[in-house]
Amino acid sequence: MKTDRKFWHGKSVIITGASSGIGLALAELLASHGAKLGLIARRESLLAELAAAIRPATAVEPATADVTDAAAVLRPSRPSSGPSGPATC
Repeated sequence: MKTDRKFWHGKSVIITGASSGIGLALAELLASHGAKLGLIARRESLLAELAAAIRPATAVEPATADVTDAAAVLRPSRPSSGPSGPATC
């Protein structure tokens, strides 16, 4: 994965499984590089903690969903009118 800060700055990235493991590590890394993040995870409390922790560094749009449920995945992918602005992914 390219980790050049200039490459990721301002890019929109959606990460599933963002509340732990590789998803959490990727969210923290990309936030530190200035990427705008859409975070999806099943565990709402852990997702909220992550969003609060990285929000000072970048725009974050958290969404609770189980990616094995197609309807649930489509809900958070709608264009956002939140602090991250419209989805551009």
